[in-house]
Amino acid sequence: MRGPRPTYEELEQRVAALSERLDGLERQSGSTAESAAPQQERGAVSRRGMLRTAAATGVGAVAGVVLAGAPAAHAAAGDNMILGPNNNAGNASTALQSAASTDAFAVSQTGAQGVVVHATTSTSSGTVIMAEGLNAASAAPVVWGTSAGSGFAIYGMANGTGRAVAGFVAPTSSAASAVYGATLGTGAGIEGKALNGRGAKFTGRFAQVNLVPGTSTTHPSHGGVAGDLYVDLNSRLWFCRGANAWVQVV
Repeated sequence: MRGPRPTYEELEQRVAALSERLDGLERQSGSTAESAAPQQERGAVSRRGMLRTAAATGVGAVAGVVLAGAPAAHAAAGDNMILGPNNNAGNASTALQSAASTDAFAVSQTGAQGVVVHATTSTSSGTVIMAEGLNAASAAPVVWGTSAGSGFAIYGMANGTGRAVAGFVAPTSSAASAVYGATLGTGAGIEGKALNGRGAKFTGRFAQVNLVPGTSTTHPSHGGVAGDLYVDLNSRLWFCRGANAWVQVV
């Protein structure tokens, strides 16, 4: 029965020991060759070649045994990252774990354009990117997107029959919204647009739509545009026909 595979540290120690032994054998063989007769020089050189070949074979054998069944690559702090255009393909998982209270893995691009991180799959039916926040005491977002320009902070596009963006709350006891939108500006908290369908569609057990009553006892005094709906403090429903012209519906 085979024992556990040696680690890379053990492999390094074995290689160092074999190299030291090779150096010693070469020094011993060299001393013998210098004191021997000239006709023995060819034999000494031949012996040194044999020793070198045997030692190299031993090093290669040790490395081959370890690398052939190695589960995953291990790296220590300060190890180098190999860059280049080559496809570093493999059939084993690569794991990165950090105990530091900062970024575990950071990528930065200084080029004029291009994708910073690109993940793709053409054959797998699994999830391409998965992020999990397993600390129940944490209030930090699991995925955070920040945009300093006019682009979307988070963007989803579906080229198949699936939804572009989906929000789902699993616990039945939760009262949290599946999708939440908020803004400090004058735009809408949530906006929907459909070129060939309806801009929004709602289904609910208690109500399809809920308009939270405002703090005013009547409709807004300014800012109303055509299509606005407003429920005042007294639960009366108002509809704006445009230019802040309101009509009470209920």
